[in-house]
Amino acid sequence: MQLHIGHVVLELFRQPSRPIILNNLKKLVMLVSTPTARYHALHEVGTPWTVEKTWANITMQLHLASFGVEKPISDLQMETGIKDKVASHWIEKLLERARSLKSSNLAMTADEVLKQCVEWLATVTDEPYSCLLNVPS
Repeated sequence: MQLHIGHVVLELFRQPSRPIILNNLKKLVMLVSTPTARYHALHEVGTPWTVEKTWANITMQLHLASFGVEKPISDLQMETGIKDKVASHWIEKLLERARSLKSSNLAMTADEVLKQCVEWLATVTDEPYSCLLNVPS
């Protein structure tokens, strides 16, 4: 059976009592298929995250914040599902700092802004992420 977006939208309107929040089109299409396929599409277990992968992802978010643009960070968080509450605080601070550095000195390159933001973060805190990431896995 070939489904079109119109069929998917119609099926969503047929079930108005259930709020549906979806991250990707695969899950959306699977909602209008058989109940068994729906269950497996929504409850499929993926590869578990390790502490190292989570730490690397949060570090990437912190580095992206040093460029002063929020969109790549939110895209990465949405794609991976990793969002650390402690890191979110420092991401906001880094975004503000990078933006102020850029506006105060227009001649600064992105690498210089990144370097200054990372150095500033290192002087302010030793752990810009949750302390649970230091627990050995």
